[in-house]
Amino acid sequence: MGLAKELTLMQKGGIITANKLGHINSEIAKAVGCHRTTVSRYLAAYKSGEPFKKRSGRPCLIDNQGRQRLKAEVLKSKELRRKNLADITKIISAKNNKPISKRTIRRALHKENVSSCIPRKKPLISAINKTKRLAWAMERKDWTIEDWKKIVWTDESTFSQFHKSGWGRVWREPGEEFHEDCIASTVKHSPQRMFWACFSFLKLGPIIPLKGSVTGEVYKGVLATYAVPTLKEFSRKTKKKFIFQEDNAPVHTSKVA
Repeated sequence: MGLAKELTLMQKGGIITANKLGHINSEIAKAVGCHRTTVSRYLAAYKSGEPFKKRSGRPCLIDNQGRQRLKAEVLKSKELRRKNLADITKIISAKNNKPISKRTIRRALHKENVSSCIPRKKPLISAINKTKRLAWAMERKDWTIEDWKKIVWTDESTFSQFHKSGWGRVWREPGEEFHEDCIASTVKHSPQRMFWACFSFLKLGPIIPLKGSVTGEVYKGVLATYAVPTLKEFSRKTKKKFIFQEDNAPVHTSKVA
Protein backbone atom coordinates (compact mmCIF):
# COMPACT_ATOMS: atom_id res chain seq x y z
CA MET A 1 0.00 0.00 0.00
CA GLY A 2 1.50 3.37 -0.98
CA LEU A 3 2.16 5.98 1.68
CA ALA A 4 1.44 9.69 1.33
CA LYS A 5 4.32 11.35 3.25
CA GLU A 6 5.12 14.98 4.02
CA LEU A 7 8.32 16.45 2.56
CA THR A 8 11.21 16.46 5.01
CA LEU A 9 13.49 19.48 5.49
CA MET A 10 16.23 17.62 3.61
CA GLN A 11 13.88 16.95 0.66
CA LYS A 12 12.77 20.59 0.55
CA GLY A 13 16.37 21.77 0.55
CA GLY A 14 17.27 19.25 -2.14
CA ILE A 15 14.41 20.42 -4.37
CA ILE A 16 15.44 24.08 -4.14
CA THR A 17 19.13 23.33 -4.69
CA ALA A 18 18.53 20.96 -7.62
CA ASN A 19 16.19 23.47 -9.25
CA LYS A 20 18.80 26.24 -9.01
CA LEU A 21 21.33 23.89 -10.61
CA GLY A 22 19.01 23.53 -13.63
CA HIS A 23 17.61 20.03 -13.09
CA ILE A 24 14.14 19.27 -14.39
CA ASN A 25 11.32 18.32 -12.02
CA SER A 26 11.23 14.62 -12.93
CA GLU A 27 14.95 14.31 -12.16
CA ILE A 28 14.50 16.18 -8.88
CA ALA A 29 11.56 13.99 -7.87
CA LYS A 30 13.57 10.84 -8.53
CA ALA A 31 16.53 12.16 -6.58
CA VAL A 32 14.64 13.27 -3.45
CA GLY A 33 12.12 10.41 -3.50
CA CYS A 34 8.75 12.06 -4.13
CA HIS A 35 6.27 12.61 -6.96
CA ARG A 36 6.97 15.09 -9.76
CA THR A 37 3.72 16.92 -8.96
CA THR A 38 4.91 17.46 -5.38
CA VAL A 39 8.12 19.03 -6.69
CA SER A 40 6.15 21.38 -8.97
CA ARG A 41 3.80 22.43 -6.15
CA TYR A 42 6.60 23.05 -3.70
CA LEU A 43 8.66 25.08 -6.17
CA ALA A 44 5.59 27.14 -7.13
CA ALA A 45 4.94 27.93 -3.47
CA TYR A 46 8.62 28.70 -2.83
CA LYS A 47 8.96 31.07 -5.81
CA SER A 48 5.71 32.89 -5.00
CA GLY A 49 6.75 33.43 -1.43
CA GLU A 50 3.70 31.59 -0.13
CA PRO A 51 4.26 28.83 2.40
CA PHE A 52 3.86 25.28 1.10
CA LYS A 53 0.60 24.08 2.67
CA LYS A 54 1.07 21.24 5.08
CA ARG A 55 -1.68 18.84 5.95
CA SER A 56 -3.11 19.13 9.42
CA GLY A 57 -2.78 16.03 11.57
CA ARG A 58 -1.07 12.76 10.79
CA PRO A 59 -0.89 11.90 7.07
CA CYS A 60 -3.19 9.11 5.90
CA LEU A 61 -1.53 5.70 5.68
CA ILE A 62 -3.32 4.91 2.40
CA ASP A 63 -3.02 7.29 -0.54
CA ASN A 64 -5.17 7.40 -3.70
CA GLN A 65 -3.31 4.61 -5.46
CA GLY A 66 -3.30 2.62 -2.24
CA ARG A 67 -7.09 2.93 -1.97
CA GLN A 68 -7.50 1.67 -5.52
CA ARG A 69 -5.28 -1.34 -4.79
CA LEU A 70 -7.23 -1.99 -1.58
CA LYS A 71 -10.50 -1.89 -3.48
CA ALA A 72 -9.19 -4.29 -6.14
CA GLU A 73 -7.94 -6.65 -3.44
CA VAL A 74 -11.26 -6.75 -1.56
CA LEU A 75 -13.43 -7.13 -4.69
CA LYS A 76 -11.29 -9.60 -6.61
CA SER A 77 -13.06 -12.75 -5.39
CA LYS A 78 -16.27 -13.96 -3.78
CA GLU A 79 -14.27 -15.27 -0.79
CA LEU A 80 -12.65 -11.91 -0.06
CA ARG A 81 -15.94 -10.02 -0.46
CA ARG A 82 -17.35 -12.17 2.38
CA LYS A 83 -14.51 -11.37 4.80
CA ASN A 84 -15.36 -9.15 7.76
CA LEU A 85 -13.49 -5.90 8.43
CA ALA A 86 -11.16 -7.49 10.97
CA ASP A 87 -10.03 -10.17 8.51
CA ILE A 88 -9.60 -7.65 5.69
CA THR A 89 -7.47 -5.50 8.02
CA LYS A 90 -5.23 -8.46 8.91
CA ILE A 91 -4.72 -9.36 5.24
CA ILE A 92 -3.84 -5.80 4.19
CA SER A 93 -1.58 -5.22 7.22
CA ALA A 94 0.30 -8.45 6.47
CA LYS A 95 0.76 -7.51 2.81
CA ASN A 96 2.24 -4.13 3.78
CA ASN A 97 4.27 -5.37 6.74
CA LYS A 98 2.83 -2.67 8.98
CA PRO A 99 -0.24 -2.41 11.21
CA ILE A 100 -3.23 -0.59 9.73
CA SER A 101 -6.33 0.04 11.82
CA LYS A 102 -9.81 -1.18 10.93
CA ARG A 103 -10.98 2.43 10.96
CA THR A 104 -8.41 3.38 8.30
CA ILE A 105 -9.41 0.44 6.10
CA ARG A 106 -13.11 1.27 6.43
CA ARG A 107 -12.54 4.95 5.58
CA ALA A 108 -10.40 4.06 2.57
CA LEU A 109 -13.03 1.66 1.22
CA HIS A 110 -15.82 4.16 1.80
CA LYS A 111 -13.89 6.75 -0.23
CA GLU A 112 -13.90 4.21 -3.06
CA ASN A 113 -17.69 3.67 -2.65
CA VAL A 114 -17.22 0.16 -1.26
CA SER A 115 -19.37 -0.67 1.77
CA SER A 116 -20.13 -3.73 3.84
CA CYS A 117 -23.77 -4.69 3.20
CA ILE A 118 -26.15 -7.53 3.94
CA PRO A 119 -26.39 -9.65 0.76
CA ARG A 120 -29.59 -9.63 -1.22
CA LYS A 121 -31.42 -12.95 -1.05
CA LYS A 122 -31.89 -14.67 -4.40
CA PRO A 123 -32.94 -18.23 -5.25
CA LEU A 124 -30.08 -20.48 -6.28
CA ILE A 125 -30.22 -20.97 -10.07
CA SER A 126 -28.31 -23.68 -11.94
CA ALA A 127 -26.26 -22.93 -15.04
CA ILE A 128 -28.80 -24.79 -17.20
CA ASN A 129 -31.71 -22.75 -15.86
CA LYS A 130 -29.75 -19.51 -16.31
CA THR A 131 -29.32 -20.42 -19.99
CA LYS A 132 -33.03 -21.24 -20.36
CA ARG A 133 -34.13 -18.04 -18.65
CA LEU A 134 -31.85 -15.92 -20.83
CA ALA A 135 -33.20 -17.60 -23.97
CA TRP A 136 -36.79 -16.96 -22.78
CA ALA A 137 -35.98 -13.30 -22.18
CA MET A 138 -34.18 -12.84 -25.52
CA GLU A 139 -37.19 -14.26 -27.41
CA ARG A 140 -39.36 -11.53 -25.87
CA LYS A 141 -36.91 -8.63 -25.79
CA ASP A 142 -38.82 -6.75 -28.51
CA TRP A 143 -42.27 -7.21 -26.99
CA THR A 144 -44.38 -4.12 -26.54
CA ILE A 145 -46.34 -3.13 -23.44
CA GLU A 146 -49.46 -4.43 -25.14
CA ASP A 147 -47.82 -7.84 -25.55
CA TRP A 148 -46.99 -7.99 -21.84
CA LYS A 149 -50.51 -7.00 -20.89
CA LYS A 150 -51.69 -10.35 -22.29
CA ILE A 151 -49.71 -12.38 -19.75
CA VAL A 152 -51.25 -13.96 -16.66
CA TRP A 153 -48.35 -14.67 -14.30
CA THR A 154 -48.72 -17.55 -11.88
CA ASP A 155 -46.64 -19.43 -9.33
CA GLU A 156 -46.59 -20.96 -5.87
CA SER A 157 -44.73 -19.42 -2.96
CA THR A 158 -43.96 -20.62 0.54
CA PHE A 159 -44.22 -18.21 3.46
CA SER A 160 -42.63 -18.75 6.86
CA GLN A 161 -43.27 -16.82 10.02
CA PHE A 162 -39.57 -16.83 10.87
CA HIS A 163 -36.44 -17.15 8.79
CA LYS A 164 -32.77 -17.51 9.46
CA SER A 165 -30.62 -14.42 8.91
CA GLY A 166 -27.15 -15.96 8.86
CA TRP A 167 -25.85 -14.59 5.57
CA GLY A 168 -23.42 -12.10 7.16
CA ARG A 169 -22.24 -9.10 5.16
CA VAL A 170 -20.50 -8.49 1.85
CA TRP A 171 -18.31 -5.69 0.48
CA ARG A 172 -19.73 -4.10 -2.65
CA GLU A 173 -20.06 -0.91 -4.66
CA PRO A 174 -23.44 0.88 -5.07
CA GLY A 175 -24.18 -0.72 -8.44
CA GLU A 176 -23.27 -4.28 -7.41
CA GLU A 177 -26.43 -5.06 -5.44
CA PHE A 178 -27.17 -8.14 -7.56
CA HIS A 179 -23.58 -9.02 -8.55
CA GLU A 180 -23.00 -12.80 -8.57
CA ASP A 181 -20.51 -12.49 -5.68
CA CYS A 182 -22.76 -10.23 -3.60
CA ILE A 183 -26.02 -12.14 -3.35
CA ALA A 184 -27.02 -14.68 -0.68
CA SER A 185 -28.25 -17.78 -2.49
CA THR A 186 -31.34 -19.34 -0.94
CA VAL A 187 -32.69 -22.87 -1.17
CA LYS A 188 -36.12 -24.28 -0.29
CA HIS A 189 -36.67 -25.94 3.07
CA SER A 190 -39.69 -27.67 4.59
CA PRO A 191 -42.60 -25.33 3.79
CA GLN A 192 -44.67 -23.84 6.54
CA ARG A 193 -47.51 -22.76 4.28
CA MET A 194 -47.66 -22.63 0.51
CA PHE A 195 -49.97 -20.48 -1.62
CA TRP A 196 -50.85 -20.39 -5.30
CA ALA A 197 -51.70 -17.07 -6.93
CA CYS A 198 -51.81 -15.27 -10.26
CA PHE A 199 -51.97 -11.71 -11.57
CA SER A 200 -52.01 -9.76 -14.80
CA PHE A 201 -51.92 -6.16 -15.96
CA LEU A 202 -55.69 -6.15 -15.63
CA LYS A 203 -55.96 -7.17 -11.97
CA LEU A 204 -54.90 -9.57 -9.23
CA GLY A 205 -56.17 -13.11 -9.33
CA PRO A 206 -57.07 -15.27 -6.31
CA ILE A 207 -54.59 -16.32 -3.61
CA ILE A 208 -55.18 -19.97 -2.73
CA PRO A 209 -53.65 -21.78 0.30
CA LEU A 210 -52.30 -25.25 -0.50
CA LYS A 211 -52.28 -28.02 2.09
CA GLY A 212 -49.70 -30.78 2.20
CA SER A 213 -47.49 -31.71 -0.74
CA VAL A 214 -48.30 -30.17 -4.10
CA THR A 215 -48.55 -33.00 -6.64
CA GLY A 216 -49.66 -33.02 -10.24
CA GLU A 217 -53.18 -33.97 -9.11
CA VAL A 218 -53.30 -31.10 -6.61
CA TYR A 219 -52.09 -28.64 -9.24
CA LYS A 220 -54.65 -30.01 -11.72
CA GLY A 221 -57.34 -29.12 -9.18
CA VAL A 222 -55.95 -25.60 -8.82
CA LEU A 223 -55.99 -25.14 -12.60
CA ALA A 224 -59.54 -26.39 -12.96
CA THR A 225 -60.99 -24.58 -9.95
CA TYR A 226 -59.14 -21.26 -10.04
CA ALA A 227 -56.82 -20.73 -13.04
CA VAL A 228 -59.26 -21.49 -15.88
CA PRO A 229 -62.14 -19.42 -14.40
CA THR A 230 -59.73 -16.52 -13.82
CA LEU A 231 -58.52 -16.65 -17.44
CA LYS A 232 -62.11 -16.70 -18.68
CA GLU A 233 -62.98 -13.71 -16.48
CA PHE A 234 -59.99 -11.70 -17.77
CA SER A 235 -60.85 -12.54 -21.39
CA ARG A 236 -64.50 -11.68 -20.94
CA LYS A 237 -63.65 -8.23 -19.53
CA THR A 238 -61.09 -7.32 -22.19
CA LYS A 239 -62.37 -9.31 -25.20
CA LYS A 240 -58.80 -10.57 -25.62
CA LYS A 241 -56.95 -13.85 -25.27
CA PHE A 242 -54.43 -14.25 -22.46
CA ILE A 243 -51.23 -16.29 -22.15
CA PHE A 244 -51.07 -18.40 -18.99
CA GLN A 245 -47.40 -18.15 -17.87
CA GLU A 246 -45.89 -20.68 -15.47
CA ASP A 247 -42.39 -22.02 -14.88
CA ASN A 248 -41.05 -25.55 -15.50
CA ALA A 249 -41.65 -26.92 -12.02
CA PRO A 250 -42.33 -30.69 -12.14
CA VAL A 251 -45.97 -30.30 -11.03
CA HIS A 252 -46.52 -27.76 -13.82
CA THR A 253 -45.13 -30.06 -16.50
CA SER A 254 -46.74 -33.25 -15.18
CA LYS A 255 -48.95 -35.12 -17.67
CA VAL A 256 -52.01 -34.94 -15.45
CA ALA A 257 -51.68 -31.16 -15.16
